[in-house]
Amino acid sequence: MAVYTKNTKNEQQVEYKEEIVVLMPVLEKEGEYSPLPKEQRDNTRRISSQFKVIDGRITPNIIKGLNREQERIILSEQLGIDINSPNWEKEVKKHWAEFSIKIPNKGLRLNKATYPKEVILEGQKVTIDYPYNVQEYIMYNYAMDSSDVAKTPEQKENMDLFKAYIEDYSELKQKEIIALTEKDLADKNYVELINDKNKEEKIDWLVERFRKPEENFISFSREDKKLKLREIKETSPATFNEQFNNPNLEYEAFIYQLVTYGILKKEGKLYFNGVENLGSHSEAIEYMKNSINSENVAKFKSLLEQKFKEQRNIK
Repeated sequence: MAVYTKNTKNEQQVEYKEEIVVLMPVLEKEGEYSPLPKEQRDNTRRISSQFKVIDGRITPNIIKGLNREQERIILSEQLGIDINSPNWEKEVKKHWAEFSIKIPNKGLRLNKATYPKEVILEGQKVTIDYPYNVQEYIMYNYAMDSSDVAKTPEQKENMDLFKAYIEDYSELKQKEIIALTEKDLADKNYVELINDKNKEEKIDWLVERFRKPEENFISFSREDKKLKLREIKETSPATFNEQFNNPNLEYEAFIYQLVTYGILKKEGKLYFNGVENLGSHSEAIEYMKNSINSENVAKFKSLLEQKFKEQRNIK
């Protein structure tokens, strides 16, 4: 929270505070259907007027960015209309009906902080929560009222249902720091992987874990493998790092190959060697590790190598 001194409109010295949130758009996913050509699409996310929803019920009231008391002071100043004017209620309704927020791809940084301010309302001195930044405060409250904006962790797990979401700025910065750290680590791991001749097998295991089902591992040249791993470390650095440090990577890649070439079968979450049930994913890994099963594992490797030879001959 930033704190510094600022002159308000009436020259009153107040301690200026920032409580920053970021209103982020839910961007169109790659491959999302649209009847328009890509160059004609407007991917801008906009939060517009709607009836307020409370506990799943649609109310007759439209969403607003201010409470009633704030409205009579702040909106009166913004619109330049006295609250005693016969047009006051009409202009207020029109204002909120036409109000909208255009959210850029990088999001909107909003200060939601307020301070207690004494004002005169209908001849009476009252204290209201007055925003340090009026426009940003209004947009924040408007977004919080909108059913198009995800606010809770549960709602954020279903982003497809929303146009935007709200993040605490400090939490967002922390996520950015973590993402940058993951990217730097992925770059380091990738360079280590490519430049170490003793890690050729690990490259194969990683490619096997990351390749698409329709991609044929045998057809991958070393350059293809490098490109595949570069793609993953750029687009999903955390996943790349997780697999790079995965102690079971060799076994997972091996099991994936066995299933791909029909040596093992996967039914639901279970793996089978003929009629022998090897169990779940973690149990299948333990099966491969267990020396009691070394004879079967050697047989799997032999069958897999035979499949590879057949694929190379076809190629």
